[in-house]
Amino acid sequence: MTCTMRTNPARDRIAPLIASACLVLSGAAEASPTGLNNIPTADTPGHRQFVLQFSYTSNYDAGHDTVGAFKSGLDLSRFVFVPLRFEFGVDGRLGDEGAGPTAGQVKIAADLPAPGPALAFGVSNIAFTDADREDAGQLNPYVVVSQDLELLRLHAGYAFAADNQAAFFGLDRTFKLGETRFTPRFDITQIQDQAQWMGSAGFIWGLTKHVALEAWVSQPFDDGQTTFTLKINLGFTF
Repeated sequence: MTCTMRTNPARDRIAPLIASACLVLSGAAEASPTGLNNIPTADTPGHRQFVLQFSYTSNYDAGHDTVGAFKSGLDLSRFVFVPLRFEFGVDGRLGDEGAGPTAGQVKIAADLPAPGPALAFGVSNIAFTDADREDAGQLNPYVVVSQDLELLRLHAGYAFAADNQAAFFGLDRTFKLGETRFTPRFDITQIQDQAQWMGSAGFIWGLTKHVALEAWVSQPFDDGQTTFTLKINLGFTF
């Protein structure tokens, strides 16, 4: 479950699976671009890599959501000599509380010459039917910049959904944990159409070459319930 990022010695030491983080907003219907806990980054899955994901989000008193998803990536320079990376994916809610809506996402990313950042433009929450569009809500275009500072990575961006515009920021760093790699991740994002901010703290842990575990806690700053998300990622190259 690798994410493609700019090549440098520090990143080359990061296990490919660890860099495959994903986004599932707590209680949201958005498809999940690669990112930290609740924000996208300029990372993408590796070339021809397929990532199957299952996540469970609970906000205790108010209920829970189970989501199934997949995403994949392509290195476009291998086909058209353009130094771009491409990501696409689909997810949907599962379980007894009602399936759907099903929503898709796409992302285009590019690496600027070192020591510059990686840049990405994407669109999430792409519903495929009238019923899903009514449930999922507006398309969510976004731009994001990811900068590797060796000791940690910084991310910043802005989402342009008509009913929920949001600035967002995050950071992560990968450590070796035995024979595995462990990445703490922190982010903040505006929610409720910029009415308040929500922060999160969590991690992604690459257990094997093909399996990664994620968990994080999210908390609105002013008003709202704490939510907990657990996710498993299964990655394969085709």
